[in-house]
Amino acid sequence: MPTLNELGIDMENATSRGVFAPKGTPQERIDIIADAYEKALQNEELIARIENEFGSVPRFLAGEDYQEFLTENEERLAEAADDIDFDS
Repeated sequence: MPTLNELGIDMENATSRGVFAPKGTPQERIDIIADAYEKALQNEELIARIENEFGSVPRFLAGEDYQEFLTENEERLAEAADDIDFDS
């Protein structure tokens, strides 16, 4: 079975994990959590464990940066889905 790239669909996709807070959560609390994650992901030992034990590449994005990533990812997935002939 050919890959998407082999079918001429220029796309990269990866699993993304995020932490979300309920609507109405005070920004101060969101910032505390985001700062803790950002600080944790500066720890080389933790980064090595995530990469070696889980096969993931840590990439910290917060707030608007993460929203932009999610929006762009959704657009790429929708574009790929539009190019698939599901009837074949």
